[in-house]
Amino acid sequence: YRKAAEQGDILAQNNLGVLLHAGHGVQQDDVEAYAMFCMAAEGGCTNAVDSQDSLAESLTPEQIADGHRRTIYYKALKSSH
Repeated sequence: YRKAAEQGDILAQNNLGVLLHAGHGVQQDDVEAYAMFCMAAEGGCTNAVDSQDSLAESLTPEQIADGHRRTIYYKALKSSH
């Protein structure tokens, strides 16, 4: 899912967010999961909106800011291809 998510596939972003949050097959990382949910939500994935909101409740303001920085990074990465 990682490559597809980085290329802008919103379903891959949402699914990768789920895996990252749960730690299934990848190292558990809620900040990265939040970033994936943010990107998928911006792309119109309604499940990601709910997941983003739910996950944000357990993150610190610093973690949320880090998630947004990662989202900006991935958008820049995508536009450079």
